[in-house]
Amino acid sequence: MTLKQVIKSHILTGVSAMANLQKFPVGTTPLAEPSDDIDRRLRDLLAQSIRRSGKSREQIAEDMTRLLSPRRITPHMLNSWTAVTHDSWRFPAAYVLAFCEVTSDDTLLRFLLGRRLSALLALGEMIAHAVPSVLSRFETRRTARVNSDDPQELLFG
Repeated sequence: MTLKQVIKSHILTGVSAMANLQKFPVGTTPLAEPSDDIDRRLRDLLAQSIRRSGKSREQIAEDMTRLLSPRRITPHMLNSWTAVTHDSWRFPAAYVLAFCEVTSDDTLLRFLLGRRLSALLALGEMIAHAVPSVLSRFETRRTARVNSDDPQELLFG
């Protein structure tokens, strides 16, 4: 099997991700379905990321404050951003990267990318994951052929 064939077989696993891209032509990807309550989804994503992080809200607030200095983040702010009852409190977009870094969870950032860019990112991640193993296997086979004592193997592969 040639390197081109091996890479092609691994890239074909990304077909499902590509199918998602074809549903939304460039410039038409909705952030969410029209019936979705985006505010509630954002609040839920924030709360889920906080829960999954294993850190207390106090620790997350301290870590975000350190990253966003001189801006100060408090546990009360985190509580207000995640509470469905606090409509007037909105999580600032300028804090998204710090929040994702502190919680070690990029779910919020991926949600904000939208479906099209998330599908492209997933495809890129699959390719980045597959290419090193494909090249490694190809190099192993090539080395095995070069080290072979069989003259025909050396000449014709």
